[in-house]
Amino acid sequence: MDFNTFMDRICKMQAFQTGEDVDYMCDFVSQNVSLTQLDIWLSEILQSEDENLAHLANLMEVHPLGFQKYVISDKGIRARLHVWGNQEMKEKVHDHRFHFCSKVLCGSYIHEEYAEPIVDGERIEKIELINSKK
Repeated sequence: MDFNTFMDRICKMQAFQTGEDVDYMCDFVSQNVSLTQLDIWLSEILQSEDENLAHLANLMEVHPLGFQKYVISDKGIRARLHVWGNQEMKEKVHDHRFHFCSKVLCGSYIHEEYAEPIVDGERIEKIELINSKK
């Protein structure tokens, strides 16, 4: 499947807009994205119009969390490639204000979720997370 067809199918799922069918979308991404497929798609993107390439290049950055962020599509839904180096990164607990799915193509990561605890029916207002490594 070419990259534009892949992105069109993602857009038609409406998972990013409504939050519905996110699991289906993530399964679709997992089944259709691989290092080999990404290499083919990047070759397709490099053949696109100069104006599109210039736009995508302007969106690339070294993210404040330390990874390289490459935007490979910005048509309605943004597709990004995040490249982390081999260095040890300091963890920064954060959340996202949007729906997304991801697939690790090389290496691994640990996903941790945090929630505000409820004590005696009351939600705790502030939680301080402290690194226990010394």
